[in-house]
Amino acid sequence: MWTPGTRLRYENIAVVPAFSAPATTKFSRGRRFNQSLMSGMGVPEAIWPALIGETRLPSRDRATSAGILWAQTSSSKSGPRLTTPRRILLIRPSALGDVFRSVPVAASIARRWPGVPLDWVVQTEFMDAVRAHPAVDRVIPFPRWELTGFWRPMDGWRRTARFLRSLSNGYDLTIDAQGLARSGAMAIFSGARRRVGFADAREFGWLGLNQRVPVPAGLSAVDRMLSLIEGADIPPVPDLTLTVPADAEAGWAEWRSTHLGECSYAAMAPTSRWQSKEWPIKRWMQVADGLLESGKVGKIVVLGGPSEVDRLKNAVENRSDVEILAGQGPLARSMAAVRDASIFLGNDSAMVHAAAGFDIPIVGLFGPTDPVECGPYGRLRDTLRAADVDEGVHYRDRGLGDEVMGRITVEEVMEAALDRLESDGPVQ
Repeated sequence: MWTPGTRLRYENIAVVPAFSAPATTKFSRGRRFNQSLMSGMGVPEAIWPALIGETRLPSRDRATSAGILWAQTSSSKSGPRLTTPRRILLIRPSALGDVFRSVPVAASIARRWPGVPLDWVVQTEFMDAVRAHPAVDRVIPFPRWELTGFWRPMDGWRRTARFLRSLSNGYDLTIDAQGLARSGAMAIFSGARRRVGFADAREFGWLGLNQRVPVPAGLSAVDRMLSLIEGADIPPVPDLTLTVPADAEAGWAEWRSTHLGECSYAAMAPTSRWQSKEWPIKRWMQVADGLLESGKVGKIVVLGGPSEVDRLKNAVENRSDVEILAGQGPLARSMAAVRDASIFLGNDSAMVHAAAGFDIPIVGLFGPTDPVECGPYGRLRDTLRAADVDEGVHYRDRGLGDEVMGRITVEEVMEAALDRLESDGPVQ
């Protein structure tokens, strides 16, 4: 487990210097179609091998004088010391919960190099999560759903190429905190002379890096991020503080005035992308009844995605004391609702990490996922986990249903919620 002030030992890190190359790159006859395709997209020739599936490391005559650097292994025990960069790129497009949990990376960079501009590549629909953070100079929207799929029409390929080319903005340092093929490609296109990421990046994502940092298994997502940047010689700062964009405050204030008045409220996120992570929604309504009867809150605000609105409406059944915010307004409005709540209750989903970022009382419910790795950072005592979870259980097993989560009782959740409300703050 990462601890402040402890240097992470890492191996197999090397930086390959840039070198000149011939003006053109020759491919075998069987690759000429791909060569034409890449050329039509405007992709730099130096990275054609990675994009068309040549997974071996490029030789010297495939590099370019533009400074595109490729990773190679060595027995080096430490990476190079960083001089002050002119501009930094952070790549962490998704998922939303992981974007929230990557905020400490931005905070650490800002502490290490105050005033150095930091840009963040983030999925378009998640921009609100970080665009107002004081450490972030600019967010670069990643239009994932417009670019998804390998066999796309030519205009799709060109859109992809345009997005990748847009990443070149004079970066000296790029940090790939995602660790996938697409983020590795983004790292290459950033043009940064130093590109840092996880040694175990999946889908050959390590090809985009020239400094690969091994990180121990079994860490929480936040500790994994902090270990990565510590391995890059950036002192880690475990600051998860979130900021709601100022331009969203008026919309939130109007919604709150209309639907809540002056009532205190509990924010509740009863849904999840995976059924195996969901506590039965009828039990959530029983908890809502208990909280309202206790007099600790005056209303319940229900959060969720646009695709979940119908389910939530069916569960709420037109109750006047339960308001559905799901599907109404941008992500920033949901963030504001969490920030101002008396307490947050939810499954293992993104908004439990937002609640941790706003440092409000939390009751997080976990079943097949381990709250040590997946729970709100530093808030293990604010979580409940189902009893007797087998070691081999995985949340992606669609046959699980809500059987594991169903082991958590309404009484347990009510007891935990009232305890958090009585303590007037998170349990430390």
